[in-house]
Amino acid sequence: MKSFFFILLCIGISYYGQAQAMTYGEDLPKELIKDAYDIIRLYEKTITIKSPREREEEVTKVVTILNRKSGEDIQIIDYDQDSKITHLEAEIYDNSGKLVRKFKKKEAFDESYYSGSLATDTRYKRFNLRHNQLPYTIKYRYKKVYKNCLGLIPFYVQSYDQSVASAKYTVKTDDEVDIIWRARNFEQEPTISNEKNRKVYRWEWKNLPAIVVEPYGPNFKQIFPVLELAPTKIQYDDYKGSLTTWEAFGKFMYTLNQDRTEISEVLRAEIKKMTAAAETPAEKIAILYRYLQENTRYVSVQLGIGGWQSFPATYVEKNKYGDCKALSNFMCAMLKEVGIESYLTIIQLDRDYKRTWDSTLVAPYNSNHMILYVPEEDIWLECTSSYSPPNYLGQSTEGRTALLITPEGGRLIETPKLMPEDNLRRSEATIVLSPKGAAEIKSTVQQFGAEQEAMRYYQYEFSQKEKEEWFLKNIDLPACFIKTLDIQSQPDEPVANTRYSLEVPRFASQAGKRIFVPLNKLNPFKHVPRLLEARQHPVQVRHGFHESDTFTFRLPAGFTVESIPEKTMNLSSEFGQYQMKIDVKDGELIYIRQLEIYPVTLPADRYNDLRNFYKEISKADDMKVVLVR
Repeated sequence: MKSFFFILLCIGISYYGQAQAMTYGEDLPKELIKDAYDIIRLYEKTITIKSPREREEEVTKVVTILNRKSGEDIQIIDYDQDSKITHLEAEIYDNSGKLVRKFKKKEAFDESYYSGSLATDTRYKRFNLRHNQLPYTIKYRYKKVYKNCLGLIPFYVQSYDQSVASAKYTVKTDDEVDIIWRARNFEQEPTISNEKNRKVYRWEWKNLPAIVVEPYGPNFKQIFPVLELAPTKIQYDDYKGSLTTWEAFGKFMYTLNQDRTEISEVLRAEIKKMTAAAETPAEKIAILYRYLQENTRYVSVQLGIGGWQSFPATYVEKNKYGDCKALSNFMCAMLKEVGIESYLTIIQLDRDYKRTWDSTLVAPYNSNHMILYVPEEDIWLECTSSYSPPNYLGQSTEGRTALLITPEGGRLIETPKLMPEDNLRRSEATIVLSPKGAAEIKSTVQQFGAEQEAMRYYQYEFSQKEKEEWFLKNIDLPACFIKTLDIQSQPDEPVANTRYSLEVPRFASQAGKRIFVPLNKLNPFKHVPRLLEARQHPVQVRHGFHESDTFTFRLPAGFTVESIPEKTMNLSSEFGQYQMKIDVKDGELIYIRQLEIYPVTLPADRYNDLRNFYKEISKADDMKVVLVR
C-alpha cells in the first residue's frame, strides 16, 4: 500500500492537466551531474495571448539540487497592479523521492521588489525551498494573468553550473495577435499547430549538460539557448502599438510620452537667466545639465504605466526627483525652452554585455534604461547621474545600439564607443626608502574615460573614512598608513585626479646588508586567469586600457644598486604591449612602465596564448632590484 501511494505521489497529475511521470528519487544521468550545481528535471512554460493587452502564463519547474551553491532553493515570482498570481504552490522531495513538505500560496513571503525605490507596485512571492540533506528535489507551479502587456520576456533555458533534462516553451496566440521569434545560440524551428482557433508554437530542449564559468568568457546570453519573442500587437490602457518594426515601436513610445514637457513660468525665467551669457548650444547644454544634476536626484518610481511612460516635467520640477525616463524628459523640456531639440533614447544598461539590436525582432524587454540624445551637437546625456560630465556615456551604455524616440517613430543608432586610448591611467610617484626597508610614498594618479568612473563614484558617494578603507583594501602593499588621500574629478571632462601620501614600514625586505625592493607595488598587473585543462568557449577581453607609470625611488644614504634583473623590457603581441625601463643616477632609481591591453575576441584554443602573455606582464611587474650597503 505504501509503495502504491508513493508511485501515485511521484507520477501525479500536474496543475495544468498534463499527466507526467517522474520519480524524484531515481538515479540521475551522469552526463547531467557533471559540473552541475543543480539539474532542471522539467521546466515547462506556457504563454496564452488572449488579446494585445491580455495574456496568461503557466509554469511548472522541477529541479534537483546537488550543491548548496545552487540558487534554485529560493524561488521568486513577481507581480504588480497589471498582473496577478492566481495559483502558486511548491513541494520538496528528499533523495528517495519522498515528499518532505508542501507549500501553499499563503505560505510564501510577500515583499517589495525594489527596496531602493520611493514608490513601486512591483512585489514578489518568495519560497525558501531549502532542505537539510543533499541531493533533494523541488517542484513549484504557478499561474499568472496579465493585462497591459508590452512584450514577452525572453526565455532563458539554463544558466551556468546547471544542466537541463527537459525544457518546454509554448506560446498560444490570439486571432488578432501573432508572434515574431528569434533563436539565440540554438537551431530549432518550433512545431506549429492549431488549437481552438489559436496558433500554437512549441519549442523543446533535452539533455543539456552544465557549463562552467570560464575566465574572460562570453556573456551567458551568448552561450546558452535564449528564445526571444515579440507579439505583433501591443496595448497599454488605451495606447495601442505594434512590435513589427523598431519604427512602429518608437512611434508607440513617442505617443506614450508626448506632451509631457511643460514647465512653470518660474523655471522658464530661471533657464533664460542661466543661459543668457552662453554663446553656443554646447554651453547651454552644459549649463542646463549641471542644473539638472545639482537640483534633482534619481529615484525609481514604478507605478503601473510609469514603467514605460515618463512623469511630466512639472512633476520633476516640483518634487526634485525622478527615474531615468522622468529625468531625461525633464532635461528634454529645459533644452526645448532654449530651442535645442533632443530625443529620449531607449538603451540596455549593462557593463558586461553590449547588446546589438537588429531589425529582425523588436524586443522591448531587452532594454532597461533611458538616456537623452541632442542631434544638433551630437551630445549624449546620462540624466540619472549627479556627477558625470556632459557628453560622457560610461561602460554601461557606451558602444551599443540604442533606439531614438522621434515623432516619425523609432530609429536605431549606435552610442559612442570608448576606445582603449580613451581609458588612460597615468601616475607618478616618489618613494623614499629607509635603510631598513621602510618607505614614504607620495603619488599623483590621473585617470581618464572608463578608468575614472570608479574614482568619480568614490569621490561623491564615500565618506573620507570609507575612501581610506577602500584604498587600503585595494592597494597591493603590506600594512601601511595613510597620511593624505584626496580624490577630485573634473566636472566637465571624464578625468579624475587622486593624490595620496603613505608610510609603509615594510615596503622592502631586508637581509643583512641588502634590501630587496619591489619595483611596482603601486599598480601591478593582476589579471592572469587560471589554468584550464580544456577551454570550451571563445575568449573575450571586453575592456581595453592604457597605463603609464613613472616611479622615482630615492635610495637610502650609503646604498647602491647591486643588481637589476632587466633594465629594459619590451613585450608585444596582438593582446597588448608592455614596455619597462630603469635608469639609475644621482642616488635615484627611475622606473618607467607603459602597458596597453587590447580588447580582443579569440577562439577557445588561443586562451593559453593570452594567459601566457598576461603571465609575462605580471612577472615583469613583480621584479625586484637589490640594494647593498
